Amino acid sequence: MRTLGGQFRKLAELKVHEPSLRLRGDTLWVTISHDGKHLLRKKPWIRLDVGSDASDLEILSATKRAIDQYKQAQVGADLPVASGSLATYRRQALQEIDSLKLSVKVTAQRGRHLDKLCSWLDERGLPIEEDNLLSYLRTIPLESRNRREGETAARLLLMTAKRQELKIPRGELWKRPAPKKNEPLDGDAVIAAILRLVEVFPESGWLTAMVAMTGSRGAMVMSSEVLWNPVPVEIGTYIRCRDDKKGRSREANLCPSWKDLLLALPKGFIDNPPEMLKEARKPFDRAPTQEEQRICEKRMVYISNKSRSLQSAEDRQLLDFRQLRHHRAHALLDANLDLLRVAELLSTSPDMIVKTYADHHRFKAAEDVKRIFG
Repeated sequence: MRTLGGQFRKLAELKVHEPSLRLRGDTLWVTISHDGKHLLRKKPWIRLDVGSDASDLEILSATKRAIDQYKQAQVGADLPVASGSLATYRRQALQEIDSLKLSVKVTAQRGRHLDKLCSWLDERGLPIEEDNLLSYLRTIPLESRNRREGETAARLLLMTAKRQELKIPRGELWKRPAPKKNEPLDGDAVIAAILRLVEVFPESGWLTAMVAMTGSRGAMVMSSEVLWNPVPVEIGTYIRCRDDKKGRSREANLCPSWKDLLLALPKGFIDNPPEMLKEARKPFDRAPTQEEQRICEKRMVYISNKSRSLQSAEDRQLLDFRQLRHHRAHALLDANLDLLRVAELLSTSPDMIVKTYADHHRFKAAEDVKRIFG
């Protein structure tokens, strides 16, 4: 890590933020208030979305964007502490959240939404009453994810304070937004992009290849048995793992199903997970502790950030984990597997499969009729 020199002097225009730039590898980082002691792994360093070869003007614009985004993310992070009895119920509700032993991410998320609700009530001097909680929820759009989290916080706070269930009118309950339309990716292009990633960053290449072959979530791969024991990665075989999502942890399996990708990878590559991933792996035979989850999440964020800096925009779009999961889902559905089995392989529900991929199979029944009866 070294301090950048004269080519970035135009950043002096941002005196109000007192920024300091650092270069690590090919990635630029900025801190709003630098005291000469913070390391890049600690706050308040923020990654810029331009490379080290960018012009002064590009770096200046990227710094302004990064600072704006950072400040936006901090909105609500330093909410005023609730006072009086509200503070007592807030503390009890936070203890209840902690007792659920949810993931680090979900625990923090629920705590933030509870604080927003308590702050809203405190600013208006409102007691914890059903009508007041419903008024708060009406400030959040029905299809917003924040609405769903707000409902969870409101229910918890009312139950903590009054031992009373919050009754939300049917027409005011959170509405799941319509799933975004997604299309299958170009399989050959995906394989080529994964091979390029394997070449420059094998740790990320291994993780990405496993997600692409199985259609699983990245967190499931990080809790798979292959990171603990010598388990062969073969088409149509189960690899034990856990599925930790939305506060629940359950037994699950990975099942590789993309043969062309498996054959395209370097020989022995997929059977030998990198040490960087093993260091942050989660258990496959029990629920992870919060510390294990924290270590895994930090490592995955690091891998994601470094991967983006090494990839072209086209490769980043092809190798997005969510898109790779969709791509495998399309392939499994096109193979005419039973819907329940597709749901099992993707560790989701048949209902979500139908909602998410209905468009992909619209107006294709005639093809099946022709194949069977023609």
